[in-house]
Formats: sequence, C-alpha cells, structure tokens
Amino acid sequence: MLKNEKFAIFLMFLVVLASFSCVYGVNAVEHSTIYVSPNGSDFNDGYSEVQAKKTIENAVSVAGPDTEIVVKSGTYHVGFYISGRYANRVWIDRKIRLVGEKKESTFIDGWIGVLEDSKVEIDGFTISGDGIRNKEGNLTVTNSIFSNNKHNDGGALYTYKGTLSVINCTFISNYSNRGGAIYCDCSHCSLLNNLFQCNVAEEYGGAIYNEKSDIDVKGNIFKFNKAKKGRNYSDGKLHVG
Repeated sequence: MLKNEKFAIFLMFLVVLASFSCVYGVNAVEHSTIYVSPNGSDFNDGYSEVQAKKTIENAVSVAGPDTEIVVKSGTYHVGFYISGRYANRVWIDRKIRLVGEKKESTFIDGWIGVLEDSKVEIDGFTISGDGIRNKEGNLTVTNSIFSNNKHNDGGALYTYKGTLSVINCTFISNYSNRGGAIYCDCSHCSLLNNLFQCNVAEEYGGAIYNEKSDIDVKGNIFKFNKAKKGRNYSDGKLHVG
C-alpha cells in the first residue's frame, strides 16, 4: 500500500511538472514583445499596451533574448543626471529591438550602452543627452534623430571593437572633443543616407572621427559641421560613396 501511495505521488509530480513546462513555453512565445508608455507602470508585466511598463530601463531588465520593446510617444529619461554626467545607465547585453512609435515624438534623454556579443536594433527615436556607447556589440540604428548630445569621444555615438550600422538618421548639433557626431574606434562602421548638420568637434572630425576603423560612407549629407581639423571627418580609412 505504501509503495502504491509513493508511486501515485510521483505521478502527480510529473503531471504538475509537465503542466508547468507547457505554460512556461507558451508564455515565452507570447511575451516576445514588451510595451512601454509614459502612462504605464513598472509594476505591470508589459505584455500588452494596457499593461505597459513606464521606463525603458525596466523593460530592458526583464526582456529575454529576441525581445522587441515597443515604446509609445513620450519623453523617457534614461538614468539620472549627477555632476554633469548620467548615472544609472542602461546596458543592453542580449539581442533586443527597441522601437519608438514615431521619431519626432518619442524622446530618449540619457545614455544607452551596448555590451559585448549583443545584437541591438534601435529604430524611431529622438536621442539627446549622452547618446549611445557600443562596446564590442553589434548595433544598428535606423530612422532616428540625434540632437544635442555631448560626450568626450563621439558626441552622439561611440563604438569600440564593434559593428555599427546607421541608416536614415539625422545628427544635428552634437558636440565632442573628437567626432562631433560619431567616433569609430577599431570597429567596422556603415553609414548610409544620413544627415550630419551643425555638429562640432573641439579637435578632429566635426561629424565623424576614425580611429583604426573601416568605415563605409554612402549617400550622406554634410552641412555646417566644424572642427579644428577635418570639418566633416578625420583622416583614416573611409570609403566614401
């Protein structure tokens, strides 16, 4: 009798375990999209527009690989500003797609970092503050505006030992010591159909600074960029088309 009871308990355990696995698998598929809204709450699960999260930081922290984060129009302060710099920065270390509702009305104010071996796509934002830093990751930015970003190297975008693709973006009034808009450091960079206007570098590369990188520059427009040397881009290996 005792053996039968133990066997029955064991069977019940297997049934519960199988049920849990099925539910977990369905949830993983259903929650490949996370929503963010100015009217949301970080206590929400983010799995629907009604249950949207409030901050990009929280959405990134709970997102699994291959997640798309859909961001409604509004202003999102990423991190907080202390003594002239942004703290509590957002680092992305996995495959994520960050999609703004509309670039003219979806604003990121702050600092985003892309880490080693990650693959990040960012589309449809206006980004101001400290811009985006890519450290050994694969970063693609499309249909976005970089305005009034300021950083020591690469006012709006800096990439180190990574891959950077920038398509159909506008860089306006960004500032840096080197690379008013973009600084490519030991990276492969592809810049296609972008506008670089009124960006300023204190030293070299008003729009683009190249440090031991291979850069493809095609279909871009350069207007009124300034630097001590290289109004539009510094010396280096650039393929301009």
